[in-house]
Amino acid sequence: MTDAEASLDPEDILSSSLQTLYSYTPLTHSSAGSLFSYTSPSGIKIRVDTPDTDAKNWSLHASSIWNASVFLADRVEGIGVPSLIAQGMSSAENVYGKDRFDILELGAGAGLPSILLAKYLSQFGKSTRGMDISGKWSVVVSDYHDERLISTLRDNVKRNDLEAFCAVIPYDWGSDPSALPSHTSSARGPNMARGFDLIIAADTLWNVTFHAPFVRSLALLLRKSPSARVHLIAGLHTGRYTLQAFFDMIGAEGVGMEVESVVECEVGGDGVNKREWKVDREDEGGEMERRGRRRRILYAPGNVDSSVTPRTEKCQECALVVMLTSPTTLGEVHVSHAERRDDRVDAHGGKFAHTAERDDKNLERSSIG
Repeated sequence: MTDAEASLDPEDILSSSLQTLYSYTPLTHSSAGSLFSYTSPSGIKIRVDTPDTDAKNWSLHASSIWNASVFLADRVEGIGVPSLIAQGMSSAENVYGKDRFDILELGAGAGLPSILLAKYLSQFGKSTRGMDISGKWSVVVSDYHDERLISTLRDNVKRNDLEAFCAVIPYDWGSDPSALPSHTSSARGPNMARGFDLIIAADTLWNVTFHAPFVRSLALLLRKSPSARVHLIAGLHTGRYTLQAFFDMIGAEGVGMEVESVVECEVGGDGVNKREWKVDREDEGGEMERRGRRRRILYAPGNVDSSVTPRTEKCQECALVVMLTSPTTLGEVHVSHAERRDDRVDAHGGKFAHTAERDDKNLERSSIG
């Protein structure tokens, strides 16, 4: 939920007015350079500057706080990370001595979800399992190596007094992850212990040409563990064919990932207004469907531990969760993380390129209508 304290420029005020007068749902909540204030469902307050980028990187669309980012922030406390940390540190799975629960946000923009999660975790000493989790977790906030973007992310971490808990590190999708902290683990079995236990991302699927490096990064960065997982939120303004291209790539032979189910949910809804994901809705419904895409996001139900940190029905029904685990636990979870051949992932880079032009046209129509 957004705070009334948000600094609005004329463009933001116009967007708010359109929503009130015409039931217009904006795709973004702020513009470059504006200060955005946010209050979480539990009352945690954070403030972030909306980043700008160098002119050559305008196509990143990082100069706004998008609906999906706010949507993920609204639900990040419901993931149950404190209990996941305690569980991971004490489970038989941790045979390699990993002494820290590592969290990463990819394509962070202003860093709203990851900064909120760090603020939330910084308030915990002991989890409700009785284990002291202070100092046993880390958050890495990451985006493309644009100097202005990364500088704003660092300022946002500092603004919220989280420098002791958050590291801001530029990372290009598909590139060597060795600069990221989780890949310099001090655990006894480095090959198995390396990687992040939790990866979050919001609106990172909008450009089909980025799917291959993004999928490659997920496979490289996620720790090979039954409990490691990825939480993604995707706005339907992206276009259904573009999103389906990502799902098809995830399910391609050799990638080692799969999504069990995908459901649409209305942004700002109460967790009840949902429907089955169908890519062919892109060609149905005309104007109403195009308008409705602004208000809808996707989620895939995941096996998240809710026994310790209670999650409301709203939280359970409004998150896209992709769980990636080691192949030894295929019978226990819905999504697998198998060994992946890099050439298989890269070979699919242009497979769905024809969908991008179609979705660009659909997005243009949606923006107009």
